[in-house]
Amino acid sequence: QPARRISSAGRALTREPQIIDQKPSHPGWAFFSLRVASPCSDNTSFSAMSYNPHDRYYKKAKHDGYRSRAGYKVLELQQRYRLLRSGDNVVDLGAAPGGWLQVSAKIVGPKGKVVGVDLQAMEPFRERNITLLHGDARTGEIRARSRELLAGPADAVISDMSPKLTGIRDADTARALELNRLALAVARELLRPGAILLVKSFISDDLH
Repeated sequence: QPARRISSAGRALTREPQIIDQKPSHPGWAFFSLRVASPCSDNTSFSAMSYNPHDRYYKKAKHDGYRSRAGYKVLELQQRYRLLRSGDNVVDLGAAPGGWLQVSAKIVGPKGKVVGVDLQAMEPFRERNITLLHGDARTGEIRARSRELLAGPADAVISDMSPKLTGIRDADTARALELNRLALAVARELLRPGAILLVKSFISDDLH
């Protein structure tokens, strides 16, 4: 189903994907969603987050039991836009090490399911509503298995997939775009009509 771009007042403006957030202190990344619910206010901001791997968010993640600090990105997007709901079925692409998985599992609750897909093997989670698939999301086998585990279409596909950076801007952007297209292809196959696709990506004119 075509996505609608939503203004802060909740009025449909266009039928194009919307940049729903980006970290002001790191303009190389943005988050895109193909459906945005009504925003709600909060007092937190990505601008407070840096990429220092051992900053206070790293320590907070350890304290809160998250495998990565990246989970707080999903928490803030959830607080602002209510992308996920209790009971939702979610597919997490590029799930390792698992921060997005854990936060998503907490949001959807015991009635929801979260399937994490990654080329990197992960240790099992204690959360019972998380299932891991070790493999390539490009393959029909992984996609079919994801749908089977959810016992139906997904309510959300979220993607934290990122390329191994070379430092060559054009090459890195091209690899990122390839992963964006992969996330979109998976979403088209697995999502129910009107569902969510959330992608973290490099900012590039090609994305529009």
